[in-house]
Amino acid sequence: MNEIRGEQSEAEQTKQQETEPILETNELKTETELPPEIEKPKDTEKQIEVEKEIESILVKEEPGIDYDISSIDFSVFGDAEESIRKICDDLAEWLKIPYVYDKFGDDNEARYAWRDGMGEKYGSVFGKKFGKLRKGNKFYDAIHSSQSLKLFTLSALLEKNNFNDLVRQIRDVLNEIKVGDIPKDNVEERRKSIGQLEKRVVATLDLLAIYTQKNKK
Repeated sequence: MNEIRGEQSEAEQTKQQETEPILETNELKTETELPPEIEKPKDTEKQIEVEKEIESILVKEEPGIDYDISSIDFSVFGDAEESIRKICDDLAEWLKIPYVYDKFGDDNEARYAWRDGMGEKYGSVFGKKFGKLRKGNKFYDAIHSSQSLKLFTLSALLEKNNFNDLVRQIRDVLNEIKVGDIPKDNVEERRKSIGQLEKRVVATLDLLAIYTQKNKK
């Protein structure tokens, strides 16, 4: 099993951002937003143009997983109920995020050139629209990389509250379902690796549901 990594250093995050594929962009400077009723007309026109430009490079959206956590009886966890519920809510929300594919495939240079050109042409209007898009894309590193940390935090929290049998089951699942490093320059392999992480999350939530149903008060 690959070790579940904790938070990255600032240097690692910077390096990661420079190489992330699939609809990635560095943060673009944004202007002060105006209320809709006094929004500048030119910006509204730009927004329409940006939306069309972005739509023109998107080729497919693969739905995420709709996991119903209502099968987990969080009251079983006593004082840790709310903390565990929050982690599970976050994991379930991540599962729902779709995979958004663009026309550039494995060609990161072409993707970056398009992104940079859009930034130069539309400035902060592009930055805002594109920022929202990438946050709704499971390929985005900042979206999927934090899920392993959540699984680690969940396991540690359960162990702290003496749910040792459940912790052993979760660790067995994490050992069984391998994820490995998620590649930057191969869309197909990237999808497979993130898919393995999805399996880890679903299996963990399933274990919580089974355990709480058997031990509910």
